Amino acid sequence: MIDVFVRMSATPAKSGVVAESVRWSKGADPAAARHQVVTLYGDPSVTHLAWAVAAANRGAPDSVWRIAEDGSAIAADLSLPIDVVHDDADILLSSNGPQLRAAMAHLLNVRGHPEHSPAIRVPLTVSTFDDVDGDAMLASLREAEGDVDFDVQEDDIAA
Repeated sequence: MIDVFVRMSATPAKSGVVAESVRWSKGADPAAARHQVVTLYGDPSVTHLAWAVAAANRGAPDSVWRIAEDGSAIAADLSLPIDVVHDDADILLSSNGPQLRAAMAHLLNVRGHPEHSPAIRVPLTVSTFDDVDGDAMLASLREAEGDVDFDVQEDDIAA
């Protein structure tokens, strides 16, 4: 389980940054949930949120990851390959899409209303990205799109 606290800010410290994320070390308790803080900038999307969570999950605890507009992730002198961040984000979206979309809807809805805080806690369930089977992920995406009985036949492709 990843316990993510997501907040919004108007402008990033560096130009071209859509999000920053950090994973706090879980300490001595191996049963404790992982905690992350994500700050989204400008006009964020669910994809930006997924990229930020993915980078923090892959990175070392307490490293602040800056996510660029293309999904690249940089922390101090470290970086993650864009395709890894995108693949991990796709896994997050397939397994936690409703939670991530609901969080973004809330954040965008309360933006500009001083009586509401532009922040939300989002519990996500992803043990590790390496454990996800490609076929299982594809089936999960199809199910999420409502295409439960999808079965491509060779004749369908030819047609």
